[in-house]
Amino acid sequence: MFRATFQTTLQPDGVLNGMKCRIKARYADVSTLVLADCNRYARDDTGRMIASSYAASNSNVGRLVWSTPYAS
Repeated sequence: MFRATFQTTLQPDGVLNGMKCRIKARYADVSTLVLADCNRYARDDTGRMIASSYAASNSNVGRLVWSTPYAS
């Protein structure tokens, strides 16, 4: 189980900008954990699907991709 703790400081003019930056800073952490959890259920007869997920995904922006013909 993944647990994240966030602390926010409210500033009248920068509330949304500050929140967006904090959320984007956690994309990579959350995406990496979600990818690992999903790969536990991925088809694993040759290992190509799981390997493709690490090569095709961009965890910095929260984009997870399994790039094999039978993954779609």
